[in-house]
Amino acid sequence: MKIKEQKVRALLKSYEEAQTSREEENVLCDYFQKTTEIPEDLKIYQHLFKGFQKAKEEADFEFNLEQPQVKESPYKFYKVAAVIIVLIATSFYVNNHYQNYKEQEEARLVYKQTKEVLDKLSYEINKASANLKHLDKLQETKERLIQ
Repeated sequence: MKIKEQKVRALLKSYEEAQTSREEENVLCDYFQKTTEIPEDLKIYQHLFKGFQKAKEEADFEFNLEQPQVKESPYKFYKVAAVIIVLIATSFYVNNHYQNYKEQEEARLVYKQTKEVLDKLSYEINKASANLKHLDKLQETKERLIQ
């Protein structure tokens, strides 16, 4: 028994220095679980390893971690509706802007054509006015002759 006790003391020294393997820790655990006659100075280790064993048994039950069910946000619909509203408003704005642009282009074209027609009309009136000057001279000559 003394040899086993000396081996346990050596393992405990290694255990305190965090130098033991898993198998050595299992040997210590078995020793303190199964041995009834433990020296007084090692009784504290018996309580320690019994506590480890009890914690291990409590932790051995299966963890059945289910994914928490995520409730679907009732506001998701509002997000989609807001995006749709923004898209519709943008399409109306773009369409309206395009219509205004088309109307402005059409107005510019009509203005240009009207200006051309009025320029031609002005030219013709000015040309006809030049012929009226000759008519004034004819009128003057007629009045001189009639007198």
